[in-house]
Amino acid sequence: MKKIIKFIFLAVLIGLIISCYYYQKIESEFAVKVISIFQTGVYSSYEEASNFSNSKNKIFYDGNLYHVYDSVVASNDAKEKMIKYYKNNNIEYFVKEKYVSLNLYDDILKYSKLIELSDNKSIELINKVMLEKYGDDII
Repeated sequence: MKKIIKFIFLAVLIGLIISCYYYQKIESEFAVKVISIFQTGVYSSYEEASNFSNSKNKIFYDGNLYHVYDSVVASNDAKEKMIKYYKNNNIEYFVKEKYVSLNLYDDILKYSKLIELSDNKSIELINKVMLEKYGDDII
């Protein structure tokens, strides 16, 4: 009887160790954060999208339509600043939220902090650089 109890205890202990290992592994793979993507247009042809957009790096094709994304931010303060920027410039926009990995989130957060401290001209430049650098990874 003691051998059976020892065997069951050992089996449960091994099972706990294995499950903790896989839980740690899976948890790190699914660690994600939310970012906000500002879309300023959707078009059926590339020519229409390029006429509207001032940069080809802002145009992304989803297999059906051409989307023009103008900004990507990670912080709420940067999001509010971009909303104010679009309203002041009478630009129609739509905000999408997307989940990204922690590494990508941290990189975008650095640019978002710059947006929080910038004026309108700098915001345009920061958004252009950010979409060139991370656009394909995000969209």
